[in-house]
Amino acid sequence: MSGLIAAYLWANAATYLGFGLWCAARPGQTSRSLGYEQLSAAGRGEFLSIYGGLELGLAAIFATLAWRPDLSHLGLWLGLMLYGGILPFRAYSLWRYRIREPMVLGLALGELLFLLLPLALLVAGG
Repeated sequence: MSGLIAAYLWANAATYLGFGLWCAARPGQTSRSLGYEQLSAAGRGEFLSIYGGLELGLAAIFATLAWRPDLSHLGLWLGLMLYGGILPFRAYSLWRYRIREPMVLGLALGELLFLLLPLALLVAGG
């Protein structure tokens, strides 16, 4: 079970690291692929801070929890709470705004997977 938990945490760390670096290196490209057509200077700064900086911070958190087996259970709860907060808003926005962009739909699918995996691991592990 600990190997599955570590794999989940490392997958989160890698995903956030890759996405954070992509957003930092190519903010115009990533923002457009997420539906941000035009951003003011303040909007570009916010996008870079959140989609670059916060994503890299989350990568560090998940990597630390994966690195430390004594904290890995906490990582499952973190994933459950993080994605449990994101998914209702994602689902509502997909429905409300009829979003069909492949990048956004892919994010939604990944977020759903990253919500269900810790739930299954927590149920299986007690």
